[in-house]
Amino acid sequence: MLFDITLNRVLQLPSEQRPLLVLEKLKEFSADEEYQRAALLECGVSEYCVRLLRAIALKDVEKWNSVMQQLERHSWDGAGLDHRVLDNHRAALAQIGDFDTDDEVRTRILKSVESTLRAQLATSGARSLRLTALCAALSSCHIEEDKSLSTLLGLPAHLRVYRFEDQVDVCTDSIRRPCVIRASLSDGSTRRWLIKSGESPAPQVTGLAFCRAVRRAHPSRARHLTTYLVRELNEECTLIEFLEQHERLDAVATRGGSHPLPEMSGEESVADAEVRYRVACERLSALTLREAVAARCLTGKHFVQQQQHFTESLAATAVLTALIGLGDRHAQNIMLSRTRCSVVHVDWASSPRHGAVTAEPAPARLTRNMIALCSNGIENLVMEWSERIRAHAIPLAASARLIFRFLPPEHQYKLTMIEDLLHGRYSYHQVALQQLKHQQQDHRASSLVLLLEDMFTEFPEKESYTVEEQVSSLLRMSTDPRVLALTRGAWQPHF
Repeated sequence: MLFDITLNRVLQLPSEQRPLLVLEKLKEFSADEEYQRAALLECGVSEYCVRLLRAIALKDVEKWNSVMQQLERHSWDGAGLDHRVLDNHRAALAQIGDFDTDDEVRTRILKSVESTLRAQLATSGARSLRLTALCAALSSCHIEEDKSLSTLLGLPAHLRVYRFEDQVDVCTDSIRRPCVIRASLSDGSTRRWLIKSGESPAPQVTGLAFCRAVRRAHPSRARHLTTYLVRELNEECTLIEFLEQHERLDAVATRGGSHPLPEMSGEESVADAEVRYRVACERLSALTLREAVAARCLTGKHFVQQQQHFTESLAATAVLTALIGLGDRHAQNIMLSRTRCSVVHVDWASSPRHGAVTAEPAPARLTRNMIALCSNGIENLVMEWSERIRAHAIPLAASARLIFRFLPPEHQYKLTMIEDLLHGRYSYHQVALQQLKHQQQDHRASSLVLLLEDMFTEFPEKESYTVEEQVSSLLRMSTDPRVLALTRGAWQPHF
């Protein structure tokens, strides 16, 4: 909106006073914002109802007011049938705008709107929507030569969007229910993008920005850290590049999804958790992933090449995810390239320094199946990346302070932890112990604290640590069966 105001002011000036280059750039930015507003319509309006109902259940006044403000300033120009249904209920929604309105009244109205929208979804199929119903503006506009749309979607300079396909797929296996839009491009190819709502884009945008900063620290191996486009549409909606020619890790290995362990109960002892973990490991071979990759290779040489790409990328991503504290690294948030077998991490929403250390204590995913697929030298590669990061600690720390400036004051300690790891003031298990102090000390947390203290009794307490000591801490925490036994079942530590 700021670009529109500035553009309007510039256009009011006499033509000889208008800086032409600035004017053209402002026009591009203004067009970008138009497409952002159109893309926001893509998320499906039932998401508004879901977020409002969640705010009622949690008694979250701030969240309620935030969603209602988005509804009030929402532009319905170019919206399709679904949004017109919600527009028809705006009078009723206006009556419940105040959070003090009776909960039953608000819930009844919201569920009425939601049921109307779900009835429409049922007629079109539970796993897909129609672009014409969500956003008629995107489905009907003439966009062949529009550079602004190409910029928003992160396309190369020579490519343009020819048209958007009408079918919009819904990822029903994800809690956020992201939508997938598909476009035909000017060269005849097709690309896809995810539109995900209900959470702040800031962690994903900044996490990948820090990944790019780490890549610059090791140019010769930068290609092994894959990044992708993530663009903020508003404070709770994100446009994400769909990774073509990639598969989920568990889908590659099992072709049906691996089975998570049952969660650890409050009464279960550490010994019982270790027994449960060992039983799960016996049921799933440590060579499952290796055999699956080997089966799709044409020759032995092809497999060796795939294995090397996997090892290089696994080492790079292990160091990065441990440094930044990226959580939720279950097998569905890790992708493998079909062509190179490189590891790519997706969904960076839990960075930096995720708070679920009690549930996911391992700083990196180096489980049995991952290690079994590696070629020799994974430890050396982890060491090499760690040495490069230590050598570039000062510029990386400066980048971290700039990139993670969105963190509120109560979470600034997370940035301090990243800087401490960069400069060698802490090792990885010490950061985990420090984070546990910021969390509620439940049964799992207290068991984990005792375990880490027992594992690293010989580890010296000093002001700075060598790269070798940090790498030792990282590898031991990521591979020790006792740590993995205390990891939440959905993370699939036995895989």
